[in-house]
Amino acid sequence: MANRLPQQCNERGCYKRTTAKSGYCADHEKNNSVKQREREYYKARQTDPVHCLYTEPRYGWETFRTVLMSHGNVICQRILNGVRCTELVAIFHHLISPRVRPDLFTVPKNVVGVCRACHPPTEGSPDWKPGVDFVETIYRVPTF
Repeated sequence: MANRLPQQCNERGCYKRTTAKSGYCADHEKNNSVKQREREYYKARQTDPVHCLYTEPRYGWETFRTVLMSHGNVICQRILNGVRCTELVAIFHHLISPRVRPDLFTVPKNVVGVCRACHPPTEGSPDWKPGVDFVETIYRVPTF
């Protein structure tokens, strides 16, 4: 394999040259602004009460997600220009954000399965209308 050409370090304000794959000089390889932002982001998420709803087993998000998938919610439920998207579900999006109504966190009517392209950048989509913006989530209450 050929040697890499030296380039300027990716850290803002650093003018040292480097040939490292990461693009950072030896001084910034371990501690740079991107890694610092990642550390701050993950630290903030660990203390975020809504993030805990998704990660702690006692709230049952993974089980709820699995149940929704097993009931046939595997194709993106988003409707755009009158046509339903045909991609596979990648994310279950809350219509009303758990930050606003945490009691609706695992309510099937409040959750819509969407692909990554159809997932909105907002926390919740309370203005979406069933049959117009999305296909309603299929869910059957278990019978014993």
